[in-house]
Amino acid sequence: MNVKSTIRAGLLTTILLSAGVPALADPGAPEAQAKPKPARTCFSLSDWDNWTAPDRDTLYLKVRNREVYQVDLHRGTSMLTSPGVHLVSIRRGVDSVCGPLDLDLRVSDGF
Repeated sequence: MNVKSTIRAGLLTTILLSAGVPALADPGAPEAQAKPKPARTCFSLSDWDNWTAPDRDTLYLKVRNREVYQVDLHRGTSMLTSPGVHLVSIRRGVDSVCGPLDLDLRVSDGF
């Protein structure tokens, strides 16, 4: 039996991951005084490499092997944390994801 659940992305936000912790940096250091580059707010579905789900209402999407986007789900599913589950993205029109309505996701157990 093919079990699929529709998930609506409630909010798409960017998580910035860096090697250092800027809050702990010396304020006199040149890196601390420089303005950080603005975070990307869009990505292409074709650049999406992997995903993980720490709980039923949160997804982390790995994009371009260096960026991580957090997707907070309004009503997730416990299937996200089960082994062997596939996350399927339905593309409608444009390939870019810039907001919650640009993501149409399905969870499948692979059968």
